[in-house]
Amino acid sequence: MAGRTGLLLTVGAIVLEKLATVAEFGVGLTGVVLGIGLAICAVARTRLEATDAGTYFVPNRWIGGAVMVLFLGRFALRLASLVDESAGRRAPSGGAPWTQLTPGPLCFLVAYYAAYYVGILWRARGLEAVSIPTLAARR
Repeated sequence: MAGRTGLLLTVGAIVLEKLATVAEFGVGLTGVVLGIGLAICAVARTRLEATDAGTYFVPNRWIGGAVMVLFLGRFALRLASLVDESAGRRAPSGGAPWTQLTPGPLCFLVAYYAAYYVGILWRARGLEAVSIPTLAARR
């Protein structure tokens, strides 16, 4: 999980560095702030279990579902713009449709997952393993 966090932070830094205008940077920064805020809320609502086999976590399904809907919605919009391009209608830039609002969801997702992984690692480090009786031990 630490490797994924490092990768996400690298991608986030690259995305923020590529933002050309102040408006794009502002939208990206807003996405980062909202993503970190939701990640803090999600970490607080995540159930952690430490067993002899390892540490496991169960994320909140409603928060995870909302983040997935955001991702799928952005993916559907991108797919629809590609279909428009293939039908002969080009984006105003003549290339991939990158509007000033594009960095918002992208920075939100990167910041959410990076902050969520850091929060889970932070919470899990203080847990002690608890033995869970198996069916074989009960007999």
